[in-house]
Amino acid sequence: MYTIHGYVRDYISGESIPYANVFFMNTSTGDVTNQNGYFSLKAPRGKHTLQVSYIGYEMVRKIVTAMENTISYYLIELHPKVLRGKGVTVTGGKLEFMDQPIKSGRISFSPRHIASLPKLGETDAFRSMQLLPGIHIGNTGSAGLYIRGGTPDQNLILLDGIPIYQTDHYYGFFSAINSDAVKDIQIFKGGFPAKYGGRTSSVIEITGKQGSTKYKRLTISTNLLTTGSTYEQPLFGKGSLFLAYRGSYSHYYKTSLYRHIYDFLTREGGSENSTAISIPDSTYTPNLSFSDFNGKITLMLTNKDALSFSYFSGKDEISRMFVFPINSSIEKIEDGIKWNNTGASVNWSHVWGGMTYSSFLLSNSIYNSHSFGK
Repeated sequence: MYTIHGYVRDYISGESIPYANVFFMNTSTGDVTNQNGYFSLKAPRGKHTLQVSYIGYEMVRKIVTAMENTISYYLIELHPKVLRGKGVTVTGGKLEFMDQPIKSGRISFSPRHIASLPKLGETDAFRSMQLLPGIHIGNTGSAGLYIRGGTPDQNLILLDGIPIYQTDHYYGFFSAINSDAVKDIQIFKGGFPAKYGGRTSSVIEITGKQGSTKYKRLTISTNLLTTGSTYEQPLFGKGSLFLAYRGSYSHYYKTSLYRHIYDFLTREGGSENSTAISIPDSTYTPNLSFSDFNGKITLMLTNKDALSFSYFSGKDEISRMFVFPINSSIEKIEDGIKWNNTGASVNWSHVWGGMTYSSFLLSNSIYNSHSFGK
């Protein structure tokens, strides 16, 4: 038996594709690429047809050769799948956004089609995951994941190895994970590997985008609740930089959608200037705001070494201002709460031989919360 190994990448951007299916068509030998898109297979001497597939990409078949005393290296590039129509005929079909592997309790979730799924004002990976089997929305209408009877705090959420403690924004209405910064999601609903610990319900392993190794790109987006932007560019011809920001603008302007969401969450049913306390001529003004930032640097030092640095920061602020008259003056009281989750990770992966691969991960995550008043 001889070794064939290599990487699977996106043809357009050059990003590695994690958890792609790789197997020989004429044998029962197969593998799944790891988080960095690496695969390694054993094959008898001679030529074989290697088939590679991933959700949202065209399937590729490639003739490879297993040679004596040689470890064959291959770079497989997949083209994004394009839906083509004929003339003006409109046809419908099943849209692939998840893959059910052979391993029980594990689902591979593709963020490429999240925007086409039902959403509430903001594209949200967690709300899309609530449509998957074994996951439900709960009774509060939040973006939290209730997996097989467990509560959201029983899920282990990892973003490039960084534990995410505060997983939502807006009183739980949105998740704290920016869908524009996500490349792949692996959901372990049961029987998850022993390397994951600290939670009892499930493990959700999120791989962040690496950015393009071939071109620069800047995107700017906005909707009725948030504004955001992403930036990616190649680095030194051997890597890439990816940055993503998302933030609310409700502290500057409050849209009707924001008001409806706030009324739904607080069950007050009134406007932000409604009388909330019993003092005559008093007003009550609430404010909810949030932001999050993702950054990632990926370097392919050699064909055998990959180094990546990831950073995540998410924060929320909820404040309330009471204005009421006392004698001949106007008094103001403001109070609220702030919380933030900041984390970083460093990952070095190395191919020691055809079938030996190691990955070293160092991560840190900090959660802070405090109230204020004046």
